[in-house]
Amino acid sequence: MSYRLMRPRRISAYEAQLLRHLLQVGANSPPSETLLASIEKLIVREEGAGGFEHDSLDFDSSHGDSKPIAGAVGLMANGAQVELVLWARGDTITYLELDPFAGALRPIRMPILESIRAYPENAFGSDDCEDTPI
Repeated sequence: MSYRLMRPRRISAYEAQLLRHLLQVGANSPPSETLLASIEKLIVREEGAGGFEHDSLDFDSSHGDSKPIAGAVGLMANGAQVELVLWARGDTITYLELDPFAGALRPIRMPILESIRAYPENAFGSDDCEDTPI
């Protein structure tokens, strides 16, 4: 469950940096110039996922044809590992999903920028098939 902001807000400078870094380390393919140029103009319409204890960001509430375009892992300030998945429809970023790894305590917050890295080869066990890295 996410909650719609009473007043949608512009993406913060830190959030924009995080998206750029995520695309740099975990993109399926190099992002287009159009997509990169749109990051600073993104409007956060909803926040949260699975309750109010997540920092996931929704830029477009109609996720219709969105596909994951980048994925990585990072560390929150409390040292817990979190998965980041960036969704887009064409050159339009629609959602930044944050998911905790096993044992991560809530709230799930934005990871430390410098900790974000590509998925390690052993990030997922055989039981995590539906969560296979992007």
